[in-house]
Amino acid sequence: ALPGQASFSFDLRSVGLLLAVCVLHTGVAYALYFGAMSHIKAQTVALFSYLDPVVAILLSVLFLAEPFGVPTAVGAALILGASLIGEWPVRRK
Repeated sequence: ALPGQASFSFDLRSVGLLLAVCVLHTGVAYALYFGAMSHIKAQTVALFSYLDPVVAILLSVLFLAEPFGVPTAVGAALILGASLIGEWPVRRK
């Protein structure tokens, strides 16, 4: 590879990890998500789809030691705040 370019190698470990991401972390997760849609309210499904980025941020901070700065915290707070407001019961007159 040229300097500054990534090199790719397809050994057995890399292929196995790629398959794990494809099948387990994507396939099973989406099967559970879409399978649950028929059993819960649409509003709850929408709420879970908005919370997904916040969970991804938290998992990356906990398990991958990703940095968690002020912009990330503000973004997570905005997502959680908007989700809370969306779930707030509406009073009808």
